[in-house]
Amino acid sequence: MASKRRFGIGAKKNRNEALPSSQVDDHIAALRAFVQEHKNKRKPARSSGKLRVFADCAGIGSETIALGLLGFREQDFEFVGGTEIDSTKQCMLQAVHKAFKLSTKKEQLQRDIFDRSLEIAFRFPKPLKCPRLSSFLDTGRIGNYKADLASYEERHGASIWNETLVLDIGASPSWQSKMHGLCPCLIRTRCKQKGYYLPKQRRLLDGVECARFQGVPAELYRRMLSNVMRKTNHTTEEGAEKQIMGALGDSMSVNVLMRILPRALKAASLWPASLKFKDPWAESSDLASLSDRLFEAAFRDD
Repeated sequence: MASKRRFGIGAKKNRNEALPSSQVDDHIAALRAFVQEHKNKRKPARSSGKLRVFADCAGIGSETIALGLLGFREQDFEFVGGTEIDSTKQCMLQAVHKAFKLSTKKEQLQRDIFDRSLEIAFRFPKPLKCPRLSSFLDTGRIGNYKADLASYEERHGASIWNETLVLDIGASPSWQSKMHGLCPCLIRTRCKQKGYYLPKQRRLLDGVECARFQGVPAELYRRMLSNVMRKTNHTTEEGAEKQIMGALGDSMSVNVLMRILPRALKAASLWPASLKFKDPWAESSDLASLSDRLFEAAFRDD
């Protein structure tokens, strides 16, 4: 590894003092020389041309779910390691890996960033039309829990009880806002508390709906639920549900990854030749059930 001195790093400088442009140019030149020097020293270590997935703070393994729903199978990718130390989340990951027939290996990831040239320029996907909020919710299921919405009523009126909304009732009053046609950002703490409320349905947002918002198939959610209840001390459905909802709130949305990963892999020449390049989220008219349909189609015979 190059020393800090090689790049002129380490000298004491006033934090408010800008570096001379000549010194910046020297740094850039040194970095370019370093990359060129090491460019061909590290060869890709691949297993039968498979894409190797290393998950840092794995959560529920959103990238694995996304790739699996895009058509990747065990011959196309493998899990080579991760940094998730939470035993409950490990159970969720085991359920995900088992569903997609992946084995977990404890080997180090061999990065080959210097050895890959871009096949095409990476471009972010075009935005999609926002689907109806109600399509992600089981609106016909009515509960009997009437939460204290005094601060919401004061701001938005009593009509909120008749609107299809998802409210963050765990937020402080100054952050309690009504989002028309949108779900508030699902965060780990609030999901784990089950702190999102559906006023018209008189109940809390549940695990299946939370998974649906994150693009996770309901069947995969149920498998994670079963695994957590069997293998951890969260043996009740409610306790396991809170753990999984917390992990969902801590994870990247599968639908986002399914739109970005194919373009990134294509640009890096890593998209399997056997798979058709596709963007199912741009092609479907029913986005709320898309993950369920993709999962069912992929594992219909399991």
